[in-house]
Amino acid sequence: MESAKRKTIGIIFVLFGILFIVLAWGGHFQSKKVIDKGGRATAYITDKKIERSGRSYKDTGSTDFNVYYTFKSKDGKAMAGRYPIRKETWYSLKTGDSIEVAYDFDNPNYNFPAGEGTLVSAGMPVALSVFGLISIFVGGFLFTGKRPFKRKPLPTTASPEDGRILRLLEKIKSNSAPILFGAYHSQVVFSDGCFLEFADSLPATIDGLRDLFTNQISEDSIKQILPAELDGKAEKVQAERMLRQKYHLSTSTHTCTVDAVYYDYLKMRYPRADVFCRGPAQPITFYQDGVLRAVVMPVKK
Repeated sequence: MESAKRKTIGIIFVLFGILFIVLAWGGHFQSKKVIDKGGRATAYITDKKIERSGRSYKDTGSTDFNVYYTFKSKDGKAMAGRYPIRKETWYSLKTGDSIEVAYDFDNPNYNFPAGEGTLVSAGMPVALSVFGLISIFVGGFLFTGKRPFKRKPLPTTASPEDGRILRLLEKIKSNSAPILFGAYHSQVVFSDGCFLEFADSLPATIDGLRDLFTNQISEDSIKQILPAELDGKAEKVQAERMLRQKYHLSTSTHTCTVDAVYYDYLKMRYPRADVFCRGPAQPITFYQDGVLRAVVMPVKK
C-alpha cells in the first residue's frame, strides 16, 4: 500500500515537472512569435497601480508595478490590457502617456508592452525548466524507490560562514518563503518576510540572487515592521539557551524564542551585536555599534 502511494506521488511529480517545462517554453515561443510576427499598436495608459501578489507577511510579498492601458487592434477592435513592467519604467510613465504594445493577431487579448514581455528572453523559461527537472527527478526517485546518489557532506574546505548562509537559504526554500530585496536609507535590505537584514553589503552568495528574485520590499512595508525605537519596551538579552533548534533568549523580565537558523546567521554576520526583546510575540532587534542590523520575528509557541 505504501509502495503504491509512493509511486502515485512520484507520477504526479513527474507530470507536474513536464507540465511546468511545457508551459514555460510554450509561453516563451508564444511571446517570441508575438514579437517577431505579431501586431504592434499605440496604447494609452489609463491607470498605474502598485499591487502586491504572492505570499506575504504584513504586506511584504512581491510587488508588481502594473500599468493599465487601452489600444485598438488592426481590425479596429478596442482592447484593454494590464501588465507588470520594470520599476524604473513604471515611475517614468504617467496616465495618458502612449506606449507601444505587441499583440497576437489571432488573439489580441494576448498582449504586453513592447520590451516588457516576461518570457521573451530565454532566461526565464530556462530557470523555470530547472524547477521542472527537479520535480521530474524527485518524482522518478519516488516512483522507483532507488536513491540515485548518497548525499555528500559539505566540503571540509567550506567555512562555517558558508554553512550558515546555505542553511538559511535552505530554510527559506523549505518554507516556500519569498526572497525579497530592498533599500532603506543607505542600507541594503534582505528578507524572507520573517526577518529583515539591514546590511552595508550582502554575502556574495545572497547578493547573486538579485537577478533571479526580483521581488522588492518597499520602504513603507519596512517601516510598518520596524518597532518604535523609543517605545521603552526593549530589553537587552542577558542569556541565551539553545533547545531543539531554537534559541531561548532571556531578559530581566521575559523570554523570547527565535529560530536557530536565523539567529546563527545574524550572529555570524554581526558578532558584536546587542540583541533586544520587547516581549514573547514582539520583533527581536539586533544593534551593532548603535546601528540597527536586523529584525526577526519570534517563534510562536
